[in-house]
Amino acid sequence: MKKALRELAQYHEYISQFKQSIKEGADVKEDSAPELVSDMAARLIVHGGMSASFVMFQMPVEDMGIYAKVMGEKIKQQAESDRLWCYLSILPHVSKEATRTRMRSPQTFYPFPWEEEDMAKQGLANIEKNKETFEKFMRGELLDPNKLTWKARG
Repeated sequence: MKKALRELAQYHEYISQFKQSIKEGADVKEDSAPELVSDMAARLIVHGGMSASFVMFQMPVEDMGIYAKVMGEKIKQQAESDRLWCYLSILPHVSKEATRTRMRSPQTFYPFPWEEEDMAKQGLANIEKNKETFEKFMRGELLDPNKLTWKARG
C-alpha cells in the first residue's frame, strides 16, 4: 500500500510540472477544458507541419508548450503579413478621405484581437498620462481668454 501511494505521489509530481498555473483573478472561461496533450500534438502536426513520428515518439512532453508558442507567433506574423499585402493592394482603389480617416494604416484597416488589447491598454495609459493636463485645461489654467486675439475672416 505504501509503495502504491509513493508511486501515485511521484506520478502526480511528474504530471503537475506540465500544468500551467492559473493566476487568481485571470479571465478563465468556465466552459473551457484544460488542453490535452493529444490535441496539442495534433495541432503541431497538422498546423505546425511537424513530423508525426517526431511529435509522437521523440519530442519530450515538456517541449510541446514551447513549440506551440512558437507556432502561435508564426501564425500571427503570417496573418500580419497577409494583412499588409491586402492593405497595399486595396489602397489604390480607396478614396483619399478614407485613407486619412479609417485606413491610415494596416492596423486601423483590420485590427487583430491581440492588437486591440494593446491599443486599449495604450489608450488607458494615455488617459492617465494626460489627466492632469485635461484638468488644468478645464479649470482654465492653460488658456487665458484675455490674451487671445481674434482675427476677422475675410
